Amino acid sequence: MGFGDELMLNCDGPAPIEVPMHSAPLSVDWDGDGEVDVLVGSQYSNTIGMPWDGIFFFRNIGSNEKPFFDRPLRLHARGVEHELRWYSKTPVTDESGFISEYYLRFKLFDWFGTGRLDVITISLADEYIKIYRNTGVRDHNGLPVLELAQKIPQPKCVKHTGYPGIRILDWFGDGRPTLIVSCTGDAVFALPRPERSLVLTTRPGGFFWRTAIRWRATGRSICATGRAKGDVI
Repeated sequence: MGFGDELMLNCDGPAPIEVPMHSAPLSVDWDGDGEVDVLVGSQYSNTIGMPWDGIFFFRNIGSNEKPFFDRPLRLHARGVEHELRWYSKTPVTDESGFISEYYLRFKLFDWFGTGRLDVITISLADEYIKIYRNTGVRDHNGLPVLELAQKIPQPKCVKHTGYPGIRILDWFGDGRPTLIVSCTGDAVFALPRPERSLVLTTRPGGFFWRTAIRWRATGRSICATGRAKGDVI
């Protein structure tokens, strides 16, 4: 699989986690065993045989005090229609397929209010933000079974202006999720409800950019920063 294992270092012992380009690691107890694991998205590869454009799970087989991670497992979900590469689309014919899109970014959020973390993705390869529901069932590896449950149209700027980024939060404090979506060199958009989107005022700043955004209706403001990654902070 790569990611710093023996394919990279030509050994059969422990090796550093080495994730190539546009990695987006999150720490979470994904397998529910009480130990903090790592989920990370990646782009491209740095070893022979390592797949591109995925979300990978590193199980903590040590402890929270002394973490040590197993070889990665790639996240998959029911209802995946295609693996989306750079200008190519491979149909998924199985019931469950890898979550794989070019320049993929992802976050975790309890989107459906079940108390379980769902997976939300955005990518340069598709025109939809995708919500993968955590079904509450676990597979043979002890990982949550995911299913593609919702597709939300991306703001039109994302596909044409660079690498997308995403954050999910309860912006209005009403228990419902808000999406904050960005793309390098252009704009930041807020999608407060799945059924509609609002464009925030922006100040484009080129490939390396920083912009401040004001919410027109309420006067609230947020700061978004990024450095060639389309990320939102």
